[in-house]
Amino acid sequence: MGLLAVIFFQSCSEEPLLVKNESETIIPEQFRVEIPSSLSDDNVLKSSLKSTSAEYDTLSGKDIYGHLRHFIRIGDNSAELIEQMLMSIAVHKINRPITMSYVSDDDGKLKNLVVTTDEYYEGIPWQYKLVITDAESEGNPDKGKAIELFWNRDPVKGIATLKPFNINKNETRNPETIFRVDYGETSEYGYDRWMIVSVSGLPLERPAVDPYSIDNLKMFVGRTGDIVDVYGNSNHPNATFFDPAVKGFNWAFVASSNRMLDIGVAEIGLPYSYINASTADVILKEYSIKNVFEREIKAQWGDWISQEAIDAYLANTEAPGYFDQFGFVAAGTAPSDDYTEIERSISNLVPYSPKAIAELELSFSE
Repeated sequence: MGLLAVIFFQSCSEEPLLVKNESETIIPEQFRVEIPSSLSDDNVLKSSLKSTSAEYDTLSGKDIYGHLRHFIRIGDNSAELIEQMLMSIAVHKINRPITMSYVSDDDGKLKNLVVTTDEYYEGIPWQYKLVITDAESEGNPDKGKAIELFWNRDPVKGIATLKPFNINKNETRNPETIFRVDYGETSEYGYDRWMIVSVSGLPLERPAVDPYSIDNLKMFVGRTGDIVDVYGNSNHPNATFFDPAVKGFNWAFVASSNRMLDIGVAEIGLPYSYINASTADVILKEYSIKNVFEREIKAQWGDWISQEAIDAYLANTEAPGYFDQFGFVAAGTAPSDDYTEIERSISNLVPYSPKAIAELELSFSE
């Protein structure tokens, strides 16, 4: 990413502040749990959620569940960006507290980098803290912070917060977007490795272009062996389904995947963004895809449409949805016994409160 390509040192002493020949760096070189392609996909689905057939209209499970894979990928990409940033710093073998400045390869502006020890943040003692700021912006409310990292080394655990605008001032499309990754190789969540990805302030597309664009997202990812569990919510303020006057939904989900088989399973709820709920019975059951769509269809058309027609229309909305490396393959019934273990896994997962995600606003430490 060219983050540290051109470096100029500023020091209060004559001792070198950056030792490239040391055998290791104190910067974490891994800060992400990878999500298998069965649950994470870059392709943006442009098709409508409603598909028309010569015989009958039906709601495509491929569209509904396919959107989820893209939303998960947005969170996955955010974590990947932070990890790449840390890797670009780690190659310089920083191994002690330092203060230095450099000219960014991205926007040609002066950045300041500081590493300190024995810090305290969010009730946790940390061995190290790293902060990179845009020098010209340090008087702003965000203090010009581009990246802030708190971390411990053994076992590895940390919190990384990134504001891309302060990394590259030439990119002005998302000046308020902030990414955060909490990462650990600790057992506190019951996994060998885990991360929590949070994103706030993503710029929304115009509803006519993409009514399902995201402003906020939060998801947990945990891996033990070959099993990767994912749960969370993405918030879609402009999303509508059948009634254009009713808008603002979460894509709330629980999902699990097998890395070796590259298969996945997911259950989705579509609660309104303002719903303050914390149980799977409400978020995933009461607001299941099928229930939400059925309620909206009946509210719109009432007695004009038969239950038989509704059932046919919602044929592919059963939970859960099943995936392979190419995407959605089935809804409601597993394609094979290979899915049994990950089916059990999602039964213990619960998304976050939709209201909390809609109101999510990330920031740096004071």
